[in-house]
Amino acid sequence: MEYLIVGINEVDFTDDKGKRIQGTRLYFNYLDDTNPNIIGAIADSKWLTKDQVDKFGIDLRTLVRKTVNIVTNMKGKIVNIIPVEKESKQA
Repeated sequence: MEYLIVGINEVDFTDDKGKRIQGTRLYFNYLDDTNPNIIGAIADSKWLTKDQVDKFGIDLRTLVRKTVNIVTNMKGKIVNIIPVEKESKQA
């Protein structure tokens, strides 16, 4: 399924218990053709840990305003983000 990345929020802070929190909130839109009650696109977000993002091997900042495929495991955890390359029109 294709998703449009509309924004990211990178965070790095220490919580009240002294635990360091690092990660990125990924914001995206997508079309859900299976629900006839939805008009337009769905807006959603997912939290990614720094370790997850590092495994993707891609700078998420470069994906803002780009279309991607989001690959998840059976539990819905994002395991990869793959940019969608649009075919160029031939003259």
